[in-house]
Amino acid sequence: MNLSALELTDVVAELSAVLPGASFDKINEPLPNCCQLKLRKHLLWIDLRPGLARIHLSDKKKPGPERPSAWVMKLRKELSGMRLTRLEQMDGDRVLRFDFVHSHKQAQSLLIELFGRPGRMLLLDDAGRIASVLLGTAEVGERYTPPKSGLAPQKPSRFPAPDAETLCTNHAVAVHYEEASEQLETEEIRRRILSQLKPRHKRVTRRLGKLAADRDRTLVAEDLRRQAEVLKMHLGIIRRGQTRLSLVDPMSPDGAEIVVELEPALNPVENMNRMFSRARRLTAARGGISHRLHATRREVAEIETQQEQAAKENDLEAMKALAEKLTAGKSVLLLRKGRAQGPRLPYRSYVSAKGKRIMVGRSGKDNHQLTFRLARGSDMWLHARDAAGAHVIVRLARKEEIDQETLVDAATLAALGSPFKNDSKIEISYTHVKNVHPIKGAAPGLVSVGRARSILVRMEPARIKRLENSKNS
Repeated sequence: MNLSALELTDVVAELSAVLPGASFDKINEPLPNCCQLKLRKHLLWIDLRPGLARIHLSDKKKPGPERPSAWVMKLRKELSGMRLTRLEQMDGDRVLRFDFVHSHKQAQSLLIELFGRPGRMLLLDDAGRIASVLLGTAEVGERYTPPKSGLAPQKPSRFPAPDAETLCTNHAVAVHYEEASEQLETEEIRRRILSQLKPRHKRVTRRLGKLAADRDRTLVAEDLRRQAEVLKMHLGIIRRGQTRLSLVDPMSPDGAEIVVELEPALNPVENMNRMFSRARRLTAARGGISHRLHATRREVAEIETQQEQAAKENDLEAMKALAEKLTAGKSVLLLRKGRAQGPRLPYRSYVSAKGKRIMVGRSGKDNHQLTFRLARGSDMWLHARDAAGAHVIVRLARKEEIDQETLVDAATLAALGSPFKNDSKIEISYTHVKNVHPIKGAAPGLVSVGRARSILVRMEPARIKRLENSKNS
């Protein structure tokens, strides 16, 4: 449950007693839609995730990913060295405004909305207009308008009353949501584990059934061998073209007959040899099938044990250990921490011939997240000209120029992610990310591009193979 407006009022009362006058030092993004601000000696946690939306002081410094998001870099650039003069809760709602000043910079305000899926984080200029959209969507240049008041009746606060000396409200909120966050992570890992084990159990159980059927088919080997022996003793009375005979079994003490099925196109000797050969093959196969059947039964039992363990386990570390075990050390079942871990990233990663990282969006929504959330303004952006397709990002340092070999590699990946991938030559547009902008009201992935150049790329099999071999490296 998100922090309520009433609870936020108590948190802000304590923050207002200790934060004004503090300078903005650092910002980290330990989790998506979360950040930790360092304001002098205080660490401020801001979480915009649905169900966990809140703001409070934090005791533990949490590291961010190696490569910060574009919005984090933007906030560092705009607020670095600025001093917080005031923070307020707007109209008693779950909206916070932090006012920053600097002797050599224009005053700015950080606006945080703790509702929505997820919430929003905006930078406002000194006139109250939206200067930058950090998280969420908004129209740059428009005056910020707080949401219309329509708050439901407030439930009593779950936390102690505010105290500027002990900061007990902030500490209680931090503890409560730390536990809630761990529980959420535990449930999410549980869901991922069970969703992976269910089809695996179904697949292995199906294999078990097929192996059991194969084993049952080998049980006729003795009957075939017995029929072949009886046929051998009656070769003189059998003629080609016969299909079914009842022959006396000399081995039977009561002289019982055995029904022998024959292939009419074969002579008696060929039918006999065919039966002996088939009996030998089935007997030889029985040992291998029995071994695989035993191993598959063990595998089914192991999966069922893992399903039972995942369903009952409530300890986060134990659940992480189970996830690691199931994926042989790969953390694909764990919740994403920044972009260093994750079950799914919105891009596929490649490495150019010169060692540059290249990211290729997976879908329209992923393209939007890659370009406007993960990429930096100095990165290179590529896309097939006048066509739908993948957004491609090349990581570049500030003022770094892209080398020709990396440009061609990235353009090739953009071509492969377009409808023209089977053409021999494809035109690819490229520019810096700072020149790419989303189109208001358009589908995710549709953008307007400025100052773009073009490159005509040939589809070279050797280059494509090299890039495929570097995938996700």
